[in-house]
Amino acid sequence: MKNLRDEVYLIPEYHFKADENPPVLDYFFLKTDVIGQGYGRKLWDHCVEQARKKGWKEFTFWADPPFLRLL
Repeated sequence: MKNLRDEVYLIPEYHFKADENPPVLDYFFLKTDVIGQGYGRKLWDHCVEQARKKGWKEFTFWADPPFLRLL
């Protein structure tokens, strides 16, 4: 019998600090067990689309190098 907790997935999300100039993407989360399935690309594309809708020409972000080595 499966436990309900086994079926729960965290929702991918991101967050901008819009009061910075240029705005800063300060949070971008995707559960690691779905990496490599195209969800990160979809989330990134949505993030960029929302920035464009706000009229932003650019935004900055910091990558987590130890995590990137896992990709």
